[in-house]
Amino acid sequence: MWEFTPPSRGPRPTTMPCRKCGHNVEARRTCFTVYLSCPDCGSRFEVEEYVQDMDEAFEDYLENVFCNRI
Repeated sequence: MWEFTPPSRGPRPTTMPCRKCGHNVEARRTCFTVYLSCPDCGSRFEVEEYVQDMDEAFEDYLENVFCNRI
């Protein structure tokens, strides 16, 4: 039988730079959506804004998120 790993609720650091201050953003999620936020300046970004810059850490994070949450 397949194994399900529940998605992590805590922030996941990435190597993608914030578009406002240059600090690395973190992947975060709520019950209904996934987003990126900068712990330094507090900016929030939609996933669509970083599709071209997606790194391995963010891809791994999204693997455990249900499709209707992205």
